[in-house]
Amino acid sequence: MKRNALEKGSVLIVDDHPGDLDVLISALQACGLTILVAPHGEYAINLAEQFTPDIILLDVRMPGLEGFATCRQLRYREITRDIPIIFIIASSETLDKATGFEVGGMDYLTKPFQPQEVVARVTAYLTIQKLRTSPGILISDEKPIGQIRYQPGAQPAPKDLTFHKAIEAYEKHIITAALEQHGDNMAKTAASLGIPLRTLYRKIKKYRLA
Repeated sequence: MKRNALEKGSVLIVDDHPGDLDVLISALQACGLTILVAPHGEYAINLAEQFTPDIILLDVRMPGLEGFATCRQLRYREITRDIPIIFIIASSETLDKATGFEVGGMDYLTKPFQPQEVVARVTAYLTIQKLRTSPGILISDEKPIGQIRYQPGAQPAPKDLTFHKAIEAYEKHIITAALEQHGDNMAKTAASLGIPLRTLYRKIKKYRLA
């Protein structure tokens, strides 16, 4: 597989299931990523503070400090608060996904894993992190929809599809989180995103969120 600057980075995987680790490590190492592994939350926090990985894949169900509590601890610490966190859940699990977003998670990966999906999601969030630190791009977390733009006189906009896919992944995540939070109250959801109601319906249709 051809490597590029986007594919190089580090991922901390927090999971105590050897089979799941094998799938994740194989998929992500093939992209040229450096892998760190922690079997539980306490160790994950120590590794994250020591190595500051670019992204964290965090199992929700773990012995000791479970996933949501671990995420809260990471968000409390200045050195780890901005690291993207994707929660890992089993397809049979029933949980309140909104809680994951509230404690600072960005997304979910469902077991059993599809390697292509793992790579796509991790790549998208690594791209977003790269955009956040680029001098030519402004991303607002308060009202993100429609506010991802280039500053005048900064670097020219990239023309590859990776950029656009990352922006769409970010937008889809924000809309999904708002829908989880506000339920069927579309007017409140649109207001929280800072977009007209008709725009919200159009984006729901675009991303097939209905």
